[in-house]
Amino acid sequence: MDGLFTQEHQQRYLAMLEAEQQRLARRVEMLLSANVAPDDPLRLALLDDLQSHMDRLNAELAMVGSTLTRQRGRQKAVGRYLQANSYGNQRSFKG
Repeated sequence: MDGLFTQEHQQRYLAMLEAEQQRLARRVEMLLSANVAPDDPLRLALLDDLQSHMDRLNAELAMVGSTLTRQRGRQKAVGRYLQANSYGNQRSFKG
């Protein structure tokens, strides 16, 4: 995913994943608060399905988040390098 999308695309994708995670969390809350027996097979199957979706989303969120963190780290490193080089060049011209 590192080279496939720009940072802006990754941030939008991250926001979309977080919104989906919130929708799934609301579904789980509704299912848990429903007037259904706790051991109802359909309820348990739905909870299991929602849990697998949440696990997939959490994995995607972690992947996108770590990619964005790496990119920010690289940008900072490049900025420090350029700043150091610029300072070094200025010193050599002055003195």
